[in-house]
Amino acid sequence: MTNEQAEALGRRWIAAGGGWRAGMLTDCNERVLRADAEYLWVGFDYESETGRWDVDTERVRADDRGARWPDFRDAATRGAALGVVRERWGEPALQVSPRMHFERSVMDKGVLAGWAYYVNDLDEHSGRAPSEAEALVAALEAAPKERG
Repeated sequence: MTNEQAEALGRRWIAAGGGWRAGMLTDCNERVLRADAEYLWVGFDYESETGRWDVDTERVRADDRGARWPDFRDAATRGAALGVVRERWGEPALQVSPRMHFERSVMDKGVLAGWAYYVNDLDEHSGRAPSEAEALVAALEAAPKERG
């Protein structure tokens, strides 16, 4: 995934109301430690003046968050996003899975044909996307706006 594709996907997530969760990685290579209505606390590592790597934290005001987007190239970000999507749908068993295409041959080998999300066993709501990250964003975009 290119930087442009990653940014577009991250901005779609924010526009769909996905927000931030602990563990997500920002486009600035910051790890989200905590998020609430007022602030986003992030941690990052850097090389200090002595040449050692150090860790620091920063607090970002809610109105400044728009400049950042979650980087879905990061596995922890995708895992945190799955939790958000499950909450939004109200379905703790919602899954995002690879779709395989099988061809008849001596060794029926499966070829990855994309990714899908499944809300429940009845397959009442599902969608497909070319990547796991895109399936997560599509699932959030398709989720009911209000749970209650």
